[in-house]
Amino acid sequence: MATRRYSIHSHGVLTGQRASGVNYGSSVGAAPGETVKYLWQIPARSGPGPNDPNCIPWMYYSAVDTVKDVNSGLVGTVIVCRPGTLSLTSKRTDIDQEMFVYMSVSNENLSWYMEDNIRLFAPGRVGTDYSNDPEFEESNKMHAINGRVYGNNPNFVLEYGTKVAMYMMSLGAELDLHTMHLHGHTFVHSSEKHRDDVIQIFPGMAESVELIADNPGTWLIHCHVMDHIFAGMETTYTVLKPGEKLSSSIKK
Repeated sequence: MATRRYSIHSHGVLTGQRASGVNYGSSVGAAPGETVKYLWQIPARSGPGPNDPNCIPWMYYSAVDTVKDVNSGLVGTVIVCRPGTLSLTSKRTDIDQEMFVYMSVSNENLSWYMEDNIRLFAPGRVGTDYSNDPEFEESNKMHAINGRVYGNNPNFVLEYGTKVAMYMMSLGAELDLHTMHLHGHTFVHSSEKHRDDVIQIFPGMAESVELIADNPGTWLIHCHVMDHIFAGMETTYTVLKPGEKLSSSIKK
């Protein structure tokens, strides 16, 4: 359904070069209208280590043109769990809810959709030398959580008393050094064998922490790098009051 070649390159899993999603020889991604089948093997080394939680995250993204593909939003998460952790429908049986928090400075100047976005949202810049305008270039660096800035993230809602796994990831620029801070709760980072409410995330890294949602209210999640807060890398999550339930749309 795309207009150019894209691929899927996943960290952590075991593949040959042809199924890696990277430009190794004949591995050049999927062309528009084409179907490409990847074979991923999941040996023990792709799963949790002795000190890890039952499930660990890995990053995946399109790697035909890694810089442009990632800055166009083609990025996601693969979760690998210990044997026996997942139900027949691939749901975790050891926790109640999962949250995915992707912190990134997305440089839309390097997106495949830059010119489309200018025509749609900044028509006054069409035909101008915007590529040599430092202020305009800076304005297109989105300090985002899950691709959104200044708290525009939907469905970060947890039921009271539930055990929650939070997967935190970063991928991108030299500025993508983040310290994710969770207000209202603390979490257990079992890989480091300690409890905290801040965790460091570097480009290409993904971490899993676990918490009990026992403090009702609406709370902040943000990067603690001050420039990143100022530029919009903050949002909120809500823990419902005891007895309140998630809507069916949020559960999906």
